[in-house]
Amino acid sequence: MELAQRVNYAYMLLKRGTPPLEILEALIKQYGVSRIQAYWYIRLAKAGQGPMLILEPSVVFTVNGTQPDKTGESSSIFDEFINQQTCIVSI
Repeated sequence: MELAQRVNYAYMLLKRGTPPLEILEALIKQYGVSRIQAYWYIRLAKAGQGPMLILEPSVVFTVNGTQPDKTGESSSIFDEFINQQTCIVSI
């Protein structure tokens, strides 16, 4: 995500006609990157055909859905939940 933000910043400045040396200094000031990093962001911005997409980070998690019921047998807590109420999940 940082890469895309920095390349897009360089791209925006290039589109405005900002000289590469000024873009280099702006990247260093804005993001605290080294001259070499700033140079690479400018190269990527020049090579691209437009701004890079910035994707939202995704979260992956695992849920253990079994627990012993009152009889000692294992049952899914999701089965119990669904039997008790309606659940709507939106992604």
